[in-house]
Amino acid sequence: MRRANRGCAMPVALDGTVLIVAQPSLRRDLGASVARTQWANTGYLLAVAALLVIAGRLGDRYGHRRRLLYGLCGLCGFVRREP
Repeated sequence: MRRANRGCAMPVALDGTVLIVAQPSLRRDLGASVARTQWANTGYLLAVAALLVIAGRLGDRYGHRRRLLYGLCGLCGFVRREP
């Protein structure tokens, strides 16, 4: 069995930190209360955690490199260039 790459946990932790840092700007720009921004952050992190488990399982089943390439192709498909 291969050892897990410990560097993969860093983007997940960074994601939560960015949300905490951005919370005051979100409150000011959207006019939301502290409770609403905290609920939005919690919902986002729960969705990311759920999708992370599913993506990890798919990576184990079909190969991590293949899943990464599919994800990058899907991301590039959604990005549109402005003329």
